[in-house]
Amino acid sequence: MIDTGVLSRREILALLLAIWSVPGILLAATPRLIEREVIRIANEWVTKIGSTLSNFEPPQTAYDKNDDVWIVLYQGKQYSRGNYFMIVIHDKTGKSYLIPGE
Repeated sequence: MIDTGVLSRREILALLLAIWSVPGILLAATPRLIEREVIRIANEWVTKIGSTLSNFEPPQTAYDKNDDVWIVLYQGKQYSRGNYFMIVIHDKTGKSYLIPGE
């Protein structure tokens, strides 16, 4: 898990959504992985957590050149508390981890 310091997961999600809404903030610095590969890796997590892709909106992706990570957001189609999660994927290694919704 990410050491969030004083920010909650909800605050992190709000920050990420704000960043994604401003074109050009996260500019790719020639990542190794391509978006299709990132989505494939992230989709594997959906199975790992015991769900199906049809329960979620299409994933939103962003590449953070400063941390060299991809962030993939899955938002549930049905509104309920915590019905979202993020997958963080390290571009160089392909290692990934889940940040569950709250």
